[in-house]
Amino acid sequence: MATTISGLTPQQVEHYRRRLKRLIARLRPEVRHLEAEAWRGSEEPVEGAEMPGIDTDPPSQEEEEYLARVLWQNEREILAQAEEALLRIPAGTFGVCVHCGNPVGKERLDMMPYTPYCVDCARKAEAGQLD
Repeated sequence: MATTISGLTPQQVEHYRRRLKRLIARLRPEVRHLEAEAWRGSEEPVEGAEMPGIDTDPPSQEEEEYLARVLWQNEREILAQAEEALLRIPAGTFGVCVHCGNPVGKERLDMMPYTPYCVDCARKAEAGQLD
């Protein structure tokens, strides 16, 4: 059975391609909906806003909008990563870390088929230590 530079077989790559397409199809409308919710009460993003403390009162409109912004930003980032991962398939670089060039690993792709990084580079990215 042939493998790609990522160590994945063509059948495995096709499996991830289908998963990415389903994820993108689900996220696109969700991102549009969250964007509408996030900015319904204001014209511009609120930079540096902090999430209010947890209490038993119903959330205010500002709190709901803030939460929608946080969710929107997260879902928008995952959507962008999924679209980029889908483009790496025909390029032959899917499953290869975009930073170091090592295989991402099937276990990691099973959990996050859109991830651009291997575990080591993901840790560095989270810590702000990528070159």
